[in-house]
Amino acid sequence: MWGDAAYFPSPLSQIRYHEAFLMGNKLCTVMEYAPFGDLRYYISKGAKVKSPFPEEAIWRILLQLCKGLQALHSQNIIHRDIKPANIFLCANDLLKIGDLGIAKALTNMNYARTQIGTPSQVWSGRPYSYSSDMWSMGAVLYEMMTFRTPMEGRSMLDLRNRIIAGRYTPVVPGRYSSELVNLCHSLLSTEPSKRPATAFGV
Repeated sequence: MWGDAAYFPSPLSQIRYHEAFLMGNKLCTVMEYAPFGDLRYYISKGAKVKSPFPEEAIWRILLQLCKGLQALHSQNIIHRDIKPANIFLCANDLLKIGDLGIAKALTNMNYARTQIGTPSQVWSGRPYSYSSDMWSMGAVLYEMMTFRTPMEGRSMLDLRNRIIAGRYTPVVPGRYSSELVNLCHSLLSTEPSKRPATAFGV
């Protein structure tokens, strides 16, 4: 389904920034080109043709994403907006994280308290740290396995309540291994301490 972009053996890094300039009253930024687009495209394409992702491909994406977050967290940076649209497929089968526009640097392991970030942490009203990126990684994993977002609501209030309560339809083992399914569920835990962490994350 993905052609040459089906397998991703290289470590994941960040999309490079080149320059910025004004065009009239608009700020334009020049970023590194990702010739194969973003992960959101492949998820929507898979859903349209009803072709599930192979488990091997999911593990390769997940491991690269984890390495990318590990690199950010080692610099005391939380991304706060990990989602398929911000995971880019570049040349040489390389995945990269993009859009660090709302990333936040944490000093001395402080916890962030802002109204910008992952819904799990913002709507719960609790301070958040690197574990919020892990929740987002769980949401990306869920989408790759089901072609749906984990929490969907009839209204914004309904969605908020579902996210805070951690209510979603569990992934049923069968198409994917119990190890992958259990990892997805643990990443989506409402309790940050129960989520797996990168080597530098908490």
